[in-house]
Amino acid sequence: MREALSERAIRLFERGSATTLKRCASEARALIEFAQETGAVDAIATRARGSEWALRSGLSAWLDDTSLTAVLKQRALRLNRSRGGRPPSKTRTLRAVEELVAFARAGRPGALDELRSIRALISAT
Repeated sequence: MREALSERAIRLFERGSATTLKRCASEARALIEFAQETGAVDAIATRARGSEWALRSGLSAWLDDTSLTAVLKQRALRLNRSRGGRPPSKTRTLRAVEELVAFARAGRPGALDELRSIRALISAT
């Protein structure tokens, strides 16, 4: 099973999807924070006694035994978000509009049209 997951991860990275890369980086950060908070990093390093093979083996075993879902939920709660690490919906919407304004100012095609569509939608309500 681990082999299949590794192959899937490699395929996702090969595609180069920005959202996949962001998600993987976020998950890695959560795992690293959890490992440091729980003392797993120090414990694994101590048991390895300087052996790179033992260190890799210990980290691999720890990753196999660690529930990524539980770690992500714990991180989300710590960040005061009940679902995942995303900011609240209103904040995401505001950021998206601010980004569109920046794109429009930079002359990106279609950004100004999209802003006009948003204005029309808001005016219609």
